[in-house]
Amino acid sequence: MVNDKSNFNQAFWLSISSASSMLVSILSAVILSRYFDKVEYGTYKQIMFVYNTLLVVFQAGLPAVFTYFLPRYNHEEGKFIVKKINRLLFIFGLFFAITIFLGANLIASLLNNPELAKGLKIFSIFPLFTLPTFGVEGIYTVNKNTKFVAIYNTITRLLMLLCIVLPVILIKNDYITAIYGWGVASFVTFIIAIIAKKMPYKNDTMVVIPNITKEIFKYTLPITGSALMLILFNSVNQFYISRYYGTVEFANYSNGFITLPFVPIIIAPIRALLTPAFAKASKDGYYKDAFNLLYSGMQQVAILILPLIVYSFYFSKDIMTFLYGQNYAVSSNYFKMFLVFNTTEIFMFSGIISAIGKPRINFIFNLLCTILIWIVDYILIKQHLSNALIIAFVFVLFSVMMQYILPYFYLTFKQKFLIVNKETLFVILKCSLHSLIVGLIVFVLSFELLSTSMPLIRLSISIVAFYLLLLLSSKIININYTQALHKIIKR
Repeated sequence: MVNDKSNFNQAFWLSISSASSMLVSILSAVILSRYFDKVEYGTYKQIMFVYNTLLVVFQAGLPAVFTYFLPRYNHEEGKFIVKKINRLLFIFGLFFAITIFLGANLIASLLNNPELAKGLKIFSIFPLFTLPTFGVEGIYTVNKNTKFVAIYNTITRLLMLLCIVLPVILIKNDYITAIYGWGVASFVTFIIAIIAKKMPYKNDTMVVIPNITKEIFKYTLPITGSALMLILFNSVNQFYISRYYGTVEFANYSNGFITLPFVPIIIAPIRALLTPAFAKASKDGYYKDAFNLLYSGMQQVAILILPLIVYSFYFSKDIMTFLYGQNYAVSSNYFKMFLVFNTTEIFMFSGIISAIGKPRINFIFNLLCTILIWIVDYILIKQHLSNALIIAFVFVLFSVMMQYILPYFYLTFKQKFLIVNKETLFVILKCSLHSLIVGLIVFVLSFELLSTSMPLIRLSISIVAFYLLLLLSSKIININYTQALHKIIKR
């Protein structure tokens, strides 16, 4: 019982950390969207796209080393591991900075934005400070101090937000000013992270571990390969939309093609339980308990996220206008597409494949879909059969295929698993129909009665009306929304 409580506390603080990071990211986009024109904002987002894409290569899986190696060694040896990884991260950060600076013109040409070269050259020095900050979460998670992780992430993300937006508001509203602010925040975070990494080991005498570097890269290279494959898949939209449809359209896409923030928060506890459950079942050859957990988890997730998704779909234009301003109302089309993908996240198939010891199958699916999506998008563009919305739609189709359809067929026909039972399907269909009907009623009434209201007023009234009507009518179709929420929290 004590261990369960400890695990819950650790998971709780990690959830707080994740939520704070997500909130700050959204706030940054909301503020910058209102102060930049679309060309400035699109260029800024392209710089972030280049950074995040190359980051996967240059961090080389090293942040994962902390959670894998530190539990296997004592504190004295752990101090050596932390020092070794910090040194490697700093070296890779230097190469990262040089690569961005020297490759700025080529990257700007590939993304068809000449202004991008200037921004990348100014930005290039900052990865030297950001890479060594990685690993704080891993170190403190291993030492069972995730409360510090939540505090650290909240403070550093808020620092980043303030350093980016305040100069834009008070000094000059262009993307160059935002980049300088990003750099200042990165340097201050670098100082904080270096101090934080040393704190758990300040009273320990360092013990050298021979040949640890070889072991580190033996572990990290496969991780880097898988991550690189995923980043190649995820970057296809951003590359093609930037290169062929312009910076303005990229700005529209960047603000709209985002996950509903509550979805990963709701799904995470179930996924965290499914992996060890199926790993144990695979070892023991007894799957009944694991499948009961899967069925129950999918039902609870469906009951909680389907109403959120349906409401957001109906009111997507108001949500985008409220967040980013009237200029980004068009982003609602991209938002709707991602909501479709959010719906499929109820089915947690790909994680099960890894849990039963078949990660190679996931890699094959990822490789196949990555190659296909780059080819399909290229053909559509060259044959003039596409626009930016179609590129985004193709991404959703291949994402669903890679993460859900192909894993479903593999688990059903190869492993002979009953992945979705009739009861689960019935609950999903019932909840979907209920949410769609209630959402339609509220949507029609809100635009009849509140058509001239500001988006904030319409959203505030409509979401209260939606959930009030949903809960009042839930007994008719025998769905207990509050009980599903209670079970997720208990997990």
